[in-house]
Formats: sequence, C-alpha cells, structure tokens
Amino acid sequence: MRSQCSQFKAIRRAFSKYVAAFFIAIIRYLVTTFAIGMYATASADIIIENARLFDATGTTLQENVSLRLSGRQIAEIGAMEMSHDDATVIDATGMTVMPGLIDAHVHSTVLLHDGQLTIPDNEAAMQVHLSGVVSEHLSNYLDEGFTSIVDPGGFWPHIIRLRDLIAAGEI
Repeated sequence: MRSQCSQFKAIRRAFSKYVAAFFIAIIRYLVTTFAIGMYATASADIIIENARLFDATGTTLQENVSLRLSGRQIAEIGAMEMSHDDATVIDATGMTVMPGLIDAHVHSTVLLHDGQLTIPDNEAAMQVHLSGVVSEHLSNYLDEGFTSIVDPGGFWPHIIRLRDLIAAGEI
C-alpha cells in the first residue's frame, strides 16, 4: 500500500509540473506575440545608424553598425551606409542595440491597494486600470528594453483583455 501511495504522489507531482509548464508556455506565447509587435506596425522602414551591437552570441560588441528594421523584422545589419528613402533614421552614436529583454514574472492586471493585491471587481474599473496604470507600465517596460513579459499569476480574462487592447492599438 505504501509503495502505491508513493508512486501515486510521484505521478501527481510529475503531472502537475507538465500542466504548469504547459500553461506557462501558453502565457509566454500570448504575451510575447503581442508585446513584440506592439509598436512595430509602421509601414516605413526604420534605420538605426552608428550603433554598438550586442547580439547575445558571445562575440564582442560590434561598433558603428547600421540596422534596417522593416515592419516587425530586422531586414539588414551591417557596417555600411544604408539608403534612407522614406525611412525614419535614428542616430545611435554612443548607444547600444541589443535583443529585447524578457521579464518572466510581472503582475500586470492586479491593483495594489492598502498593501494588498486585488483584482478590479468590474469591467469599468479594469478598463480604467488597463488604459491608465498598465499602459504606463508597459511603456516603461519598453523604455527599459523589455519587449516581452510573462504574467503567471494574472486573472486570465483580464490578461486576454490586455492582449486584445494591445493588438487593437488602444494601449
């Protein structure tokens, strides 16, 4: 009897880990998909010139690099002069370009009230929260280099609402 109980506990633990990993993967996919493309919808290309490039491959920083961003993708990287036709040009002299960071634990859809985390109790309160505080926080994340976030403890309907607001360009 004891060995069956131990086996059952081991199976239950293993199953719980797989279920948790599955849900984390889904949340990462949803948040990453919409966060990365949030501001990358402009039709004109963006050229970043004179940047230091950190590419996270283990090589040293590359100096005086130019990058052409086309839509949601990096179209060109190089040390050459790029054509500026209809492109927005950013002079990144003295700045470093690097891959976006990921914050794997945020609470984007809850409120801090009297030291307690709470979920807004109606749609109007959640809309105000999402379009105000959350919008400001997401903008701050982008300013700090975070292009993806994971909200593992958020209330699922509010996370979906946040995703939809981002996709619609309302946040």
